[in-house]
Amino acid sequence: MMKLKSLILFSLLFLTACGFQLRNNVQLPMDLSPLYIHGKGITAKVLKQRLTQQGVEITSDIAKAKLQVHLDDEKRDRRILSVSAVSSKLEEIELSHSVSIKVEDKNGKALLSPQRLERSRYFSFDSQRVLAKGEEEATLRRELQQGILDQILRYLALIKS
Repeated sequence: MMKLKSLILFSLLFLTACGFQLRNNVQLPMDLSPLYIHGKGITAKVLKQRLTQQGVEITSDIAKAKLQVHLDDEKRDRRILSVSAVSSKLEEIELSHSVSIKVEDKNGKALLSPQRLERSRYFSFDSQRVLAKGEEEATLRRELQQGILDQILRYLALIKS
């Protein structure tokens, strides 16, 4: 029993010493609030929810905002990668999600260089399992959305106080 406790303690000590952090644990600067998010896509909506959950005040009045986040040119694509030479059936699909981000202070000065954030995933398609592949595609789209949000949060974490 004592060896098990020692092993667990050593493992935790090792993980913290090597810099291990759980996913989605991004330390944002304390002075982001109030923040204005400009964007009409799903990413802007979900980002507002995520930042609110982390204690960042979101404002709909650009004049009150300390910082402005611009999410523009959001694209969600589905592209056919391969088709069977024998049966002419769809075999592989690529899903992609991208958005441009720019962060400015209240005077319109860029705080970070504008970036184009992109994520993509591939999956095989089987016409015999259309419902299952439809669910797989929906799951991959959610993962792409989550990946883009994580990239945005890491981008915002770069802002100097």
